[in-house]
Amino acid sequence: MSRVSHRFMIVAFVIAAVFAIPTMLRADNLIQAAETNRTGKSTIMRIRVQANGQDVTFALNESRAAMDLVAQLPLEIAVENYGGIEKIFYPPRKLDTTVTPLAENVTAGLLAYYAPWGNVVMFFDDFRPADGLYELGRVHEGGAMIENLSGTIRVEEVNVPDN
Repeated sequence: MSRVSHRFMIVAFVIAAVFAIPTMLRADNLIQAAETNRTGKSTIMRIRVQANGQDVTFALNESRAAMDLVAQLPLEIAVENYGGIEKIFYPPRKLDTTVTPLAENVTAGLLAYYAPWGNVVMFFDDFRPADGLYELGRVHEGGAMIENLSGTIRVEEVNVPDN
């Protein structure tokens, strides 16, 4: 290999590393932010959905979309029944689905984001996987209440220390 080719390969590698490393660090920082609250203690990201005197709590995964949702809270927002199996609401801004798993086990209690429509989905019955359906978390408490949510709901973050 000529000296010019060798130098070119080294320069190309350095340039690729310069662009790749910040992207990887950003994703790692987002995950760490989800795991650590302001005091530096580990937390489990949870949200509470309240309506009609009923509470449903969801434990969120560490995805970018889940963090985008939490960043928009608290919300007072209309909830709709859809298809007789889910309740949906539309957050003010679309969620970033990079580094977010597709929903593969779509069962009652799943909290998901349907990217084509930009809505958050709370399943109270089983369904099937769908293109563009991303998993945000699972019900922690009050899953039986999802079906009864109606009108305006309040969605807020709940910080829970991880023992």
